[in-house]
Amino acid sequence: SCGSSPRERFVVYAFKQGLIPAPESRGRVLHLAPGEKNIIRYLRTLGEWIGGDLDPTQYGSDVIELDLTTMSFDAPFDLIYASHVLEHIPDDRLAMRQLRDHLTPSGCAVILVPLRGDKTEEGGPDLTGAERHRRFGQWDHVRQYGMDIVDRLEGEGLAVEIVDAKDVGPDVIERFRFETHGYTGDAETDRIFLCRRQQG
Repeated sequence: SCGSSPRERFVVYAFKQGLIPAPESRGRVLHLAPGEKNIIRYLRTLGEWIGGDLDPTQYGSDVIELDLTTMSFDAPFDLIYASHVLEHIPDDRLAMRQLRDHLTPSGCAVILVPLRGDKTEEGGPDLTGAERHRRFGQWDHVRQYGMDIVDRLEGEGLAVEIVDAKDVGPDVIERFRFETHGYTGDAETDRIFLCRRQQG
């Protein structure tokens, strides 16, 4: 009845339960492709909120034009939230390095992507929108991530911790309806990848 998606409910739950670390004091928060209104409301309570997207006209007037692969800010962020962003970006490894480079030493990037299986399937530049939709679930997705996304993130200098909805217990999943369905129709639960800069 709150009008939120299962993903939004799980993310806010994870924040409130301390499964996702919030900035210790009001810090700088970057929200990429800020389309989830319930997430926006929550992230705004954590500090100085900046929303950015390639096409900011689809959002409110306070969202700036921003390309994750070329962004440059004078100060790093304590929290970066990127939900269902990386699967749209051809050079996702560059985007991952950008996320790393824009975090404070203690900062955290919260990343969610559509997941299926263990191995990522790349699309290549020549696929039609219809073929992308068939293979990846959406016409503008350039890949379907598998759990080997962890290897990609770690390969670009990020330490990764996984928060999985299935680990909160069946009663909580049922109460908040965290379960989602993958493109193959198989029941899945959302996974959150918490990424920090690797030390050393």
